[in-house]
Amino acid sequence: MNLLVLIDQSEFLPHVSYVFRVLSSIYQCKLKVLCHDARTEADLGEAQVVISYGDSMPDIQERPHLHIRKSHLFGEHYLHRASLPRRPLAICEGVPMIYLAEGSEACTEFSGQRAETSIDVVASAFFMLTRYEEQFVTETERDPWGSASPRAQLACKEGCHKRPIVNEYFALVQKWLAQLGVNLNLREHWAPADMALCLTHDVDRIRRFRFLPPVRGMLRAWRRPGGRIQAGRMLQDFVLTRIGLQRDPDRISFERILEIAEQNEMRGTVFILADGSRYSIDALLLAEWVRRAARSGFELGLHGGFSTSTDEEKLRQQKTRLEQALQTGEIVSNRQHYLSARYPETWRNLQAAGIRYDSSAGYRHSVGFRCGICHPFHPFDVQEGRVLDILEIPLIAMDTSMFGHAEFSTSEAMLELENLIEQTRRFHGVLTVLWHHNSLYRDEFPTIADVYERFVGNIRQQASSYTLRELAERWNDADACTW
Repeated sequence: MNLLVLIDQSEFLPHVSYVFRVLSSIYQCKLKVLCHDARTEADLGEAQVVISYGDSMPDIQERPHLHIRKSHLFGEHYLHRASLPRRPLAICEGVPMIYLAEGSEACTEFSGQRAETSIDVVASAFFMLTRYEEQFVTETERDPWGSASPRAQLACKEGCHKRPIVNEYFALVQKWLAQLGVNLNLREHWAPADMALCLTHDVDRIRRFRFLPPVRGMLRAWRRPGGRIQAGRMLQDFVLTRIGLQRDPDRISFERILEIAEQNEMRGTVFILADGSRYSIDALLLAEWVRRAARSGFELGLHGGFSTSTDEEKLRQQKTRLEQALQTGEIVSNRQHYLSARYPETWRNLQAAGIRYDSSAGYRHSVGFRCGICHPFHPFDVQEGRVLDILEIPLIAMDTSMFGHAEFSTSEAMLELENLIEQTRRFHGVLTVLWHHNSLYRDEFPTIADVYERFVGNIRQQASSYTLRELAERWNDADACTW
């Protein structure tokens, strides 16, 4: 289907085009975006449907036409605080809407082959995809690692951070077009499955035991019902590891991660630190892990250190250092340590350093959709007004978000994950999950280990499994089409 998009502001043509480019990578349509005054009769003749965006509705005859009235984002206050959305958000057709047309109530009116709406899904999607609000985050609103804290993020404040609201905005467009007699269907990127799974593992350390007993872990186990036996086993593991009669639990847990993937015919991506803060990438133990992961079909990626979110040169140095140490070829995937990122600067630095795929856009405090979407997308640099080449594959769920911050029980965690699966499957999206290998040490983290094994076993029949690189390459092959 040929979709023609017309807008009335040439200075914001790249911004509006970007939103529809993301939509057309998810739905089966070919896209052309023009300013109103640049359209020709030939353009209109080839279009099966027209969507216009601006203040006034252009006169389009003899074909389905949806007009979206614009809000105050794209205008004289762009990149100023006056462009930020007003709270509380209105609920429009069951979806929290970030922007509405100026001076209008939320409504969509139909007349024959024409429809007009005051629900500005374009600006709302742009706000989430670009992390637009982060241009206005103060230093006091950032966490210790430099990222915007929950209190500085609109979706968290409005309680809709666990919904892929950008996908829901696009579903509203699909619904409105259907009422005009136009079928806009989801692409089947992951056929025969309805969704994709990307298992990822950050290697934050390679040894559980060093010089002192794990006192905090033992105390945590001691306080649990029946945990005294586990605390005793931890002390025993420490002694046996230190005298060389037993392998370190972190090594055992890493191998268990690989075993679980192999048993379920899956693979994933392992991110490795190269800043020397936790371990040496030249360690013989790490080299053994790398060989084992490579044999299992896992991808090896960079776990960018803290300062790399704002330092392109350090990021480039760490990438080179890791490539030289591993000798497994070019490193193209990245995840920032502690999800430390400042957008769009971090995306820009990653691209300049040669990273092609990133998976850092997620919440540290909760599961959810930080960019409002469950699909890969190319970020838009709001400061430079351009689409970046790097592909972001958003992180949706992390073990420490469920157990370190929320302290879920097994049943609560499984319910949360099942909800994420259902939402991702609804939109034929990608569920990217981070599970640290050391959280599979059962004596210290019995609930986290149990949830991971159950989750992987449950999802194996529902999703196609990919490494980050495999998924990105498959996605790019079917990226947005134009006509």
